[in-house]
Amino acid sequence: MTATYSLNFCSAVKKSLKIITSNVIRVAVVNKITDFVLFLSNLCITFSVAVLGFYFFTGKIPIDALTSLIPQLNFYVVPLLIVIIGSYCVNRLFFDVFAFGVDTILMCALIDIDENDGTSSRPYYMSTALQNILNGKKHN
Repeated sequence: MTATYSLNFCSAVKKSLKIITSNVIRVAVVNKITDFVLFLSNLCITFSVAVLGFYFFTGKIPIDALTSLIPQLNFYVVPLLIVIIGSYCVNRLFFDVFAFGVDTILMCALIDIDENDGTSSRPYYMSTALQNILNGKKHN
């Protein structure tokens, strides 16, 4: 809002809250769906890294180039937990950047809906696919 309208921080927050509160259902639905998809993606990637790490540390990957890289471990759970926690943290950081992008696009779309009415004199600037998503219509 500060960049869109050249407002100071407090005025931009006031205008943003007005727009968000007038579209509470849209904001809640988009945020919850985004959070759910990103959570599932994060779990899927973390689980994949855990499986690959398990096979790597137990020596069950039959690749000749990797056999010299596999350390001799008596207890592979601690390194595996470190890899799992590290992959979860890195995934979380990347998906947080994606979530910020989704929030920014949503805020821009809400500003567009607030200022324009979709007529030929004041058309929407957002794509028709985004219009259909925000209006709950099926998109082909």
